[in-house]
Amino acid sequence: MRKTLLAVCVVMISIVALADMEHKTGQGSAPTAKELSLSRSCFTEIEVLGCKHPGEDQKNFPVCLEQKLEHLSAPCKGFFTRLYLK
Repeated sequence: MRKTLLAVCVVMISIVALADMEHKTGQGSAPTAKELSLSRSCFTEIEVLGCKHPGEDQKNFPVCLEQKLEHLSAPCKGFFTRLYLK
């Protein structure tokens, strides 16, 4: 019984330690109004270029994005590259 309890405690502590090590600063915090505005404008920009929202067309969105990437504004190129192309 004690060995089983000890093994369970070790596993639980290991999981908590691993989760703590994987956390990055700023991760999990709410986006700022500026970040929300940028993301909305970028999704509007890509929709104007003919790509459906990724929520509507998950399969074809990355392909369409790659084809239209050169026509996006610089901030939106960076935004979509970080989210979908790396």
